[in-house]
Amino acid sequence: MPVSNKVLSKSNSAQFRKSDEFPTLLTIKEAAELANNSPEFWRKKILNREINFVKIGSSVRIPLEEIQKIIINIPSISTNKNESECEG
Repeated sequence: MPVSNKVLSKSNSAQFRKSDEFPTLLTIKEAAELANNSPEFWRKKILNREINFVKIGSSVRIPLEEIQKIIINIPSISTNKNESECEG
C-alpha cells in the first residue's frame, strides 16, 4: 500500500527529526562500555526492574538517562592515601 504524501510532507517529517524528542538508547554492551562495568550488571538491573528499559522486538535498549543516573550515584573511591590521612 503506498504511503500518502501527507505522511511524507516536510512539516510532518521535520517534527520527528528533533533528536531531543527521542531518548538515546544503548545496547547492554554499549551501556557497560560507557559506564565501565559489566554487561551482567545491566542485565541484573533490567531483570530486577531497577532501571527503565525499552524492548524493541527481542532486543533490549537502555535510555542514556538511566545510565547517567547510575553513574552519578556510584560513590567515588579515593586512591590517594594522603587525602584519607589528612581527614582523620
